[in-house]
Amino acid sequence: MRPPPEERLPKSAAFARRLVPQNGNMAYNNNHNESVHMRVISLDKRGLTGRERGRETMFYSLKNRLIAFFVILLVVSFGTMFYLLFQESRSMIRSYIESSALEKMDEYGSFVHMALSQMYDLSSVVFNSETTKKWDSALSDPSLPEGEKMLANIAMSLFLTQTTNNYSIASSVSIYRKDGTRVGDGNEVSANIEFQDEGWYRKFVNEGDHWESAHSDPVEALRSRPYQVLSLMLPIGTFEPTLAKSVLKVNVSSDYFLEPLNRIHLGENGTIFLVDQDGRPILSQADEYDALPNLAPNAALARSETASQGVLYVQNARGTTDILVYKKLQMNNWMLVGLVPEKDLFLKLFKLRDSSLLVSALLLLFAIIGASWISYGITKPLSRLASAMRHVWASFVNGSYALGVSTSASGKVTGPWVHEAQPLYQDDGGHGMLFRTFDGRLMLTIHTPNRTPDERPIFLEVEDAGGKLRVKGEYCGLEA
Repeated sequence: MRPPPEERLPKSAAFARRLVPQNGNMAYNNNHNESVHMRVISLDKRGLTGRERGRETMFYSLKNRLIAFFVILLVVSFGTMFYLLFQESRSMIRSYIESSALEKMDEYGSFVHMALSQMYDLSSVVFNSETTKKWDSALSDPSLPEGEKMLANIAMSLFLTQTTNNYSIASSVSIYRKDGTRVGDGNEVSANIEFQDEGWYRKFVNEGDHWESAHSDPVEALRSRPYQVLSLMLPIGTFEPTLAKSVLKVNVSSDYFLEPLNRIHLGENGTIFLVDQDGRPILSQADEYDALPNLAPNAALARSETASQGVLYVQNARGTTDILVYKKLQMNNWMLVGLVPEKDLFLKLFKLRDSSLLVSALLLLFAIIGASWISYGITKPLSRLASAMRHVWASFVNGSYALGVSTSASGKVTGPWVHEAQPLYQDDGGHGMLFRTFDGRLMLTIHTPNRTPDERPIFLEVEDAGGKLRVKGEYCGLEA
């Protein structure tokens, strides 16, 4: 097949037509009847050569696609596994902590019910006792001598001591009269109206409150008991606090309720609070309670729930989630409530997640390096094959039959093919073929001279020097 006529070639194909023979460059011989196959450099609409287009689309090379495949495979598989494992672990831990907290709150609720029952029993014994009735009648009789009244006080104190000893929960038991008389266990009888200015007494008389949250009591201080107490107040001789002349006050150490409560935790930092019907802490937890501004409104929300216990997920001012656990107690309309940020609840899990992300980043880095190494090992032979994709063709230089070389700029058979200006062989030889010997040498075989019937095959040892083929040196010629 002859080369196409000038007018049928692309404009850039004039390269082949305009090679200058006197410069030793390769040129077509339109009169030669050999098949000459050649593709010339072409420019695209943007003026880029095939080699430049190859660099532009380097991302789509096999090596980069292999790297991307290995990295995406690792990231997707590991990321999916990590996400599912994290979510499942989070769900399991949340369920365990919530159920564990509710179970312990239920146990503590039974404990509080038992303690309050004992306080009510003690108060009932005193309230219904004949000794109490006789004492109240004696002190209410204006005609009774003071000595008789003192004997009645001593008898009442002895009765309170015996009753208190039967209930280990009680710290102290006292009866206060409006005239300032106080009769307590431990043979204590005094006269002082200062107790009428104390908060518990005013709330009992004016508001009818039978319970006083943790507070300091002067009676306990006199007994070298500086701890705060939780108190139950009942009227003596009547059921109406405003009409009562005497008030029974049963003190129980706040620590008696607080110590077992402190053993219940939400996560590592969450605290459970015992609150009254007004949502205020009953035990010595006021400072901790007030440090959580979201707790009071959320406790009111929990109280409005129909369920006796449960878990609520509420949004805080920071936009994150808080977990509220609550249990309503049967007696006194009290409630156990705890609030903990979800982040604190899963603190260890989040630390594990962050550590895993760091390890994942390192693994990703190693994966990229490993993928590059693996893809390089896979594509290296292909790259060598692509870089060696050359087309050896024959034509004439200054009237001498010669062998030229074209190289694919893209490494593909489709080219574009770039012609080397200098011939590989120009001593009247052509129809070249390249092969390797069994010992690995690169050889070129051609026929020379170009005269029929004098053609004979010869074998030239060649080398690839910097991407250019050149005859290495003298060869062993074999003539038939």
